[in-house]
Amino acid sequence: MAKIKIITDSYSDLTDELMNKYDIDYAIMNIVHHGKNEPATLNKTPSEVHEFYGKMKNGERLALAQVNPEDFKKIFTKYIKLGYDIIYIGNSSKISKSVETAEKTALQLLEKYPDHKINCIDSQNISFGEGLLAIEAAKLVQQNLNFQEIVQWILENRIKVNQVLTVQTFDFIKKSGILHRQSTCISNFSKIKPIIISDANGNQTILKKIRGRENSLIEIVNSMKEIVDSENQTIYITHGDCSQQEVQFLVNLIKTNFPCKEIFIGYMGPAMGTLTGPESIGIWTSGKTLTFCAEKKNPYQATL
Repeated sequence: MAKIKIITDSYSDLTDELMNKYDIDYAIMNIVHHGKNEPATLNKTPSEVHEFYGKMKNGERLALAQVNPEDFKKIFTKYIKLGYDIIYIGNSSKISKSVETAEKTALQLLEKYPDHKINCIDSQNISFGEGLLAIEAAKLVQQNLNFQEIVQWILENRIKVNQVLTVQTFDFIKKSGILHRQSTCISNFSKIKPIIISDANGNQTILKKIRGRENSLIEIVNSMKEIVDSENQTIYITHGDCSQQEVQFLVNLIKTNFPCKEIFIGYMGPAMGTLTGPESIGIWTSGKTLTFCAEKKNPYQATL
């Protein structure tokens, strides 16, 4: 039986520490800056993260380029030649063509390597929602589950990944186009902050609008409090170069409001950062099964 490799991409916001611990690799996207491609790697130091978001604050134009087919071909071929079957977990197909591109590449490779398996899965999530699924899938590899059992687990559990995210300004997320169309009628009044979730189909949609940054952080925790269903869960926080004081404020709120096994804190990498902007912050965890779907109901609730 072939070994199994879990692969994700730059959207996942996994750290080197986590990827080494769980033996995960990722396909690297690019940031286009001044007409040149810069790798959207996830091993940025705090000073490099600060520099990246500083460019955005200064009005420099940054654009995200998806993983191209050749790069998918390189990383898939690398692990096939090492004797692996591959499970690739990509960003929500509602905002990215990563899974579609990976699937086309995989089909071409499987003609050349028919004894191997490559399964490309839409995580229906963004940022650490994707990363969380990759971690849990890698744990199943370590527990010696077979290829199809792991694929099935991902498909069944991706709608149990819960996200509550807020951004400092509407500018970047509006320009990125990742919000579901029902959430696009948004104001950029500086005191109004959106609370953004991934719905059951992977849409990014505004659940509420909150007045004031501190109130939005409180609302993140209040919303997640209704989701967390186990003291053994890990809560993942990712942020776009927020202040240490803000991050610690969110950590303290979590510890005060519900029990959890641990809290992991990481940065939103360049890929996610170009979409959500500086000082975005959110929490992700596994919890209750998602049932809300933006296509069926307008999610907006005014909370001012």
